[in-house]
Amino acid sequence: MIKKILFSALVLGVFSAFSQTTSPATPTDSLTNYTYANDDSSTQSGGEATPMVKPYVRLKMTNIDTITNLITYREIVEQEESQEDSIYIRCLKLLKRKFGVYGKMIPLNKKNEKIQVTLQLPVYTKPNSFSKVPVGNIDFTFTLDIKAGRYRYKIDNIRHLPPPNSLTPEPRPVNMEYYLESKVGVKSTDLIVKGSDEEIKKFIVELKKRLLDPRMADDEDW
Repeated sequence: MIKKILFSALVLGVFSAFSQTTSPATPTDSLTNYTYANDDSSTQSGGEATPMVKPYVRLKMTNIDTITNLITYREIVEQEESQEDSIYIRCLKLLKRKFGVYGKMIPLNKKNEKIQVTLQLPVYTKPNSFSKVPVGNIDFTFTLDIKAGRYRYKIDNIRHLPPPNSLTPEPRPVNMEYYLESKVGVKSTDLIVKGSDEEIKKFIVELKKRLLDPRMADDEDW
């Protein structure tokens, strides 16, 4: 009986000692090995990555006249069936309808041969694809030379007419070429030049459409 009691006590002592020297197992849901989304310690380099910033690239205009150094739009348009008087009258109608009082004739006009006028268009900037901001107007010299079966247009002397504000109630016109050379506020001035280019190209598309003679019905089309 005494031997059984001594054996039981010995086994109990060994089990107690073993349980005290063994470290407890780590719970499976422990946060010890969890890496947070904003934890920089997981980067291999040991430091925060530096974002790459691309340098701003200035807007470049390709239609610069090599003699005058002015932004110039010009083209010779062939219209074999058109007569001088037809092109001349259609252009005057377009100018009157589209520009009204904004059209200021220059004393170089010759009936059925030449039209030269100062015109004005509103201009807008587009900071992004979802917004369109008015930034005043542009004015420019429009010249149309006419011959039988063809005409030549030219647009140059483009100026920006900034809108008045509380600090500058009567702002001065700014030549568009100055914006191309300016080193101040380049992103804003580039947007103005780009907006001007878009409005002038729209006018050219409309001009070429309006100067076309109406299609005459063929005798066979009945």
